[in-house]
Amino acid sequence: MKTRPLQLTAIATFFCLLPYFTSAQETIEIRYNADDNSLGLAKLPKKVKHNTTYTLVLKQINSAHVAPFTAVTTSRFVSDIPAILRSIYVGIPDDAVGMNPLGELPTKRVIYLKATNYYRDLANIQRISDDLYLQTRFDPKIEVAKAKKQELFQALGVNSIQEAYAQAVLAKKYLASIQEVYSAQLVNLNIQAIHATEFLEEYATIKSYNESTAGIDYAYLLNFIEESQEASSSLPVASFTATGDVVDVDLEMVDTYTTTKLLKQTLSFATYDNFSFDFSTGFFYNNLVEPEYYLNLTENENGRLYIQEENKSNTDISIGALGHFTYKFLPEWRGGIALGAAISPFDGNLRYLIGPSIIWGGQKQASLTFGLALAQMDELSGAVLSDDQGTYLLEDPGAVPTINKLQSGFFIGLTYNLTNRKQPQNQ
Repeated sequence: MKTRPLQLTAIATFFCLLPYFTSAQETIEIRYNADDNSLGLAKLPKKVKHNTTYTLVLKQINSAHVAPFTAVTTSRFVSDIPAILRSIYVGIPDDAVGMNPLGELPTKRVIYLKATNYYRDLANIQRISDDLYLQTRFDPKIEVAKAKKQELFQALGVNSIQEAYAQAVLAKKYLASIQEVYSAQLVNLNIQAIHATEFLEEYATIKSYNESTAGIDYAYLLNFIEESQEASSSLPVASFTATGDVVDVDLEMVDTYTTTKLLKQTLSFATYDNFSFDFSTGFFYNNLVEPEYYLNLTENENGRLYIQEENKSNTDISIGALGHFTYKFLPEWRGGIALGAAISPFDGNLRYLIGPSIIWGGQKQASLTFGLALAQMDELSGAVLSDDQGTYLLEDPGAVPTINKLQSGFFIGLTYNLTNRKQPQNQ
C-alpha cells in the first residue's frame, strides 16, 4: 500500500484543524436617511466573527419618537446527507424604546366659563408639541426642547410636566361633562327664549371642542416634550452573538408621533472564524483502476501459459459525495478535512476518499478536494508463477486466478452543493 498520499493527507489535515477561538464585543452603526426613509448600508459589514457579540446602533434619529423593533435569527446552511454517505456518517440526521403611556390623572368639575380656556390649554399642548416634532424630527436639539418646555409652562400656567398632565386630563373630562349637561338641557330648550341663541352657540362650540380633541393622546404629547429634553440621535436597537452561518436582523422603525412605519428591512451578516460541517457531490479523478487479465493460450516452448494484462487507461472518473469538516477563514472561504465515497461507472467499485478540502461560496458552495483513495481491487493471486519473461500458469484453469485486496491511490475531486437551505437555530 502506498504511504505517501496518507502522509500528505495527515499533514494537511493537521494544519486545517488548528483551532482558533475569540470572544469580544463590537458596535455596528446604521445611519437612517430621513429623506427617502432608507438605511445607509455602504459601511455595513457583510460578515461577523463567530462568538463575538455585536450591538446595532441606529444613528441620525430622534429617540424621543422613533421606536425600533427587531428580531434576530441565527441560521445554519444545511442539506440532506447524500445516500452514498449514509453508511459513513451514521447517526447524523438530515438537516433539513418607545414611549411609556402615562396613566390618567384625577379631574374635577369647573364652571362653563373655563371651557374655552381648557380647550386653549389642549390646543397649546398640541401646537407646542407639533412644533417641537417638526424642528427636531431626526435631529434632536436639546436647546429647542428646553425652550418649548418653558413655552408650554407659560401657556398653561404650570410649573412642571406633571401639572400639565393633570390639567390636560381635567380639560378633557370637563369638556365631555359640559357637553352632556348641554345635551340634557337642549331637550327642554325654548327656542323663543331670549338666551336660546347664545345657548345654541355655546353648545355648538363645546361640541366642536370635543370633536377636535377626540383621539388625541395628550399624555403622549406631554411625554414627548419631556423625553425630548434628553433625546439622542443614536439608539441601540439589537444585540446578538454571531454563531452558525448567517445572522439575520429584521429591523422595523416606527414613528410613534405620527404612528407611521418608517421602514422594514432585513440585515444579514455572514459568520466566520468558526467550524462548519457540509456535504457536497461531484466528480472524482483517481488512479485506482482494476486490471483485467487474460491467458496467452499459445504455449511457450517450455509449456508455460503467460498471463497478459489488458491495455487500458490507468485513471478513473468516479461519481460520489463528501462530508466536509472545515474552518471558516472568511464567510465564503473555508478549509478542512473531507471524508466520502465515490462509485466508478466503469468497474462499479466503491472508492473511499479522505483528504484536505477547500470550499468557496456561501449558501451555494463549490469545493476542491484531494487526498487518499482506497478501494478493493483484483490482483494476481499467489497461485500465479513468474519468471524473467513474466507471470504464467502451467495449465489453463479457465480464468486467471485473482484475489480481491485493498488498494490505495490518490484522487482529486471537484464537488458542489446547490441545495443548501437556511435552518434557524434554537435561540
